[in-house]
Amino acid sequence: MNADISKLFNSTIVNSRFDKCLEVNFTFSDDRENEIRSLISQYADNDDQIINAAAVELAERLAFSMDRRSSPCLFVITGFIKGEMNQIILWAFPKDEALRLNVSTKGSTIELLNDIFSQTSRLRKAASFEGGRHANSYLSGKIVDYQANQSERQIARFWIEEFLQCCLALSPAAGTKILADSLKVMSQKTKNFDEQQKITAAVMSVRNSPKKSWTPTSFADAYFDNVLKKRFLKCLPNTVSEHLLFDFDKETFDLKVGYSSYELDTGAVVTTPLNQVGVSVQVSEGENPTLTCEGRVMSERLRTRRNVA
Repeated sequence: MNADISKLFNSTIVNSRFDKCLEVNFTFSDDRENEIRSLISQYADNDDQIINAAAVELAERLAFSMDRRSSPCLFVITGFIKGEMNQIILWAFPKDEALRLNVSTKGSTIELLNDIFSQTSRLRKAASFEGGRHANSYLSGKIVDYQANQSERQIARFWIEEFLQCCLALSPAAGTKILADSLKVMSQKTKNFDEQQKITAAVMSVRNSPKKSWTPTSFADAYFDNVLKKRFLKCLPNTVSEHLLFDFDKETFDLKVGYSSYELDTGAVVTTPLNQVGVSVQVSEGENPTLTCEGRVMSERLRTRRNVA
């Protein structure tokens, strides 16, 4: 890479503002492998033969991930050393056309250039991964993909999911808020008692689950049948949210969901903080569950039913 090209890419990196970009996590198979992550680690090696082989494999995998809806592109891999860390960036610059004006003493001519690739097109893509020489390197990265949150998302899937083998990531609080808000919307729309029970059971189960990382889809797969799963996914803010990976934040979840309410056959309504279900409030299992609650009365409030004229 000559000095001019190096300067160009340094400028492109600054303009990409990776610190403000979408974060992605690599997805792993059952044996904890991700082929793209392995190839990126190999590209960071000191052996030129290993680097070249990894670059060729990455280019071939990008080609296989594309279809007729994808624009032809120039695929470039750049590597930078940042102290003890390496930064590997994968670029895809879409093919474009341009006009070149040639001016001479004989007059002016316009030439069509169709073998150029755009640095500034909103169809361009990039993925930046940083890591060192340890097993936990290159687990996540930042991406430039202007199609990821648009209606063309099915077209853009090849970059994030099919090529990079990644999924969009969320902070624990943000991801948990989406989950909690969607469950509240679902609960408000559900009138069937048995289905309400299943929603409540899912809420309590995820709070006590040893599993740390979830997507809304994996949550629905774990706790709902196909009918309730479809209803739950429709309560998400958008389809992009379905596969966003996040670490469950119990404190945020309890803050957003807050309370669980039970209507008894006696006409009584019992409202309790989630963290008391299974502690001072016991709900039996089975087709006809019963509720028992025991504690010392600390205060009492009278309320008027909203549906009373």
